[in-house]
Parts: sequence; structure tokens; C-alpha cells
Amino acid sequence: MITGFLPREDYLSLLKSADLYIDSFYPSDGRGGQAFGQALLEAMADGVPTIVADRPTLHLSPEWYHGEIFKGGNHVELADKIVALIENGAKYNIIRENNLASVKNYFDWNKNMDIIERELYLRWQQ
Repeated sequence: MITGFLPREDYLSLLKSADLYIDSFYPSDGRGGQAFGQALLEAMADGVPTIVADRPTLHLSPEWYHGEIFKGGNHVELADKIVALIENGAKYNIIRENNLASVKNYFDWNKNMDIIERELYLRWQQ
């Protein structure tokens, strides 16, 4: 669905109502997307199962992402992943739960800022 610009509240409401979040960004030059977008984390935080095109940042610290990954540009593999999640309710729910827990663990703004402040303080004390 392409809706154009949405106010943040409407965007979050729409995202929460989704059954699946798919990030298929993959440039035609074959280099692939280098990073993931904020929308991926928002979908994970809303408990929406995710499928994303493969990109290097997913492999730097793979423990934070629990959704499906497909080779960018491969529409057959993407379709297979979508069908597999639709048909496997248990896996669908596991992805939801694990991604939600991951966002709370790895992407909590206050928790991460506390860590940064603590590290800066320790360096300043040296």
C-alpha cells in the first residue's frame, strides 16, 4: 500500500495493523542496501513479523534480528518466505516475540544512552 505522507500517529497505527513488514530495498546496481531503516525497528517494536532483503549490517551483529532474510532482488525467494510465514503460525509468532524482545534489549534509547554516558564518564576519569 502506498499512501504518501502520513502524520506519525497515522503511520504508527498503520504499521501496527500490518500482518507482515517487508523491506525489499535492493538497488538495481546489485550492491544491496547497506543499512536497515528505522521502519524495520518500529515494525519489530510493534510485534510485526519481518522479512528483509539481505544487507551487510544484518551480519555485523546478527543476534539482534530474528526475522526472515531473503536475497535482495530475488522475488521468488521473497514470495517463498511470505508463504512460509503465512503457513507456519508458530514461526510467525516466534519471530514476533523474538524481534520485540530484541528491540527492548538492543535498541532502548534510554538504556543505550546510559551506557554511553557511563563509558564517557569512565574515559573522562582516566
